[in-house]
Amino acid sequence: IAPLANYALYVTEDVAVEQPYEMDNLVAGFGRADSVGVDVMSMSVGYNSFDAPFVAISSSSMDGKTVLVTQAANLATTKGIFMATPAGNEGSGGLLVPGDADSVCTIGNVDINKQPASSSGYGPNAANQIKPNVCGLGNPAATMTFSMNVSSMSGTSFSTPTPDGLAAGLLQGNPNRTPYQLKNAIQKTGNTY
Repeated sequence: IAPLANYALYVTEDVAVEQPYEMDNLVAGFGRADSVGVDVMSMSVGYNSFDAPFVAISSSSMDGKTVLVTQAANLATTKGIFMATPAGNEGSGGLLVPGDADSVCTIGNVDINKQPASSSGYGPNAANQIKPNVCGLGNPAATMTFSMNVSSMSGTSFSTPTPDGLAAGLLQGNPNRTPYQLKNAIQKTGNTY
């Protein structure tokens, strides 16, 4: 989607467990991305529950500004980074952090007929802000496997890169645009705006 972009890739997820320190890893990834001059960030992770003995993030704290990783996402946006994050695949189970953040562009998942995927997370967040901000095709999405074969997979991790690529293209043509202006422009492209 953005072939002229340069990329910095960070792995912050520990696939063997689901523990709160993974959010700390993500915050460290935000800091590293900022230090190398990233303008657009696409995430494929989010959190709301953890393996025992850790407790889930309360839905009341998913208000766009309370959880540490959400605060970090908002801060990164104020520093000039457009941030897109998946709404998550929890369906009616709600959003994932940092997708509750006021400043980020939270992406849901739809099929080719623009119908929401039953697994796509949605809000509003605890501050009653509409989330996701936009949706992308991801139910299913064509993906490339490690063996270079095309495969169909579903999930908000597959719908999130499209709006991010659009942000990168808009930024290449309009380098002085802020993350807020990019988010607003992308929201206006939605078929139900």
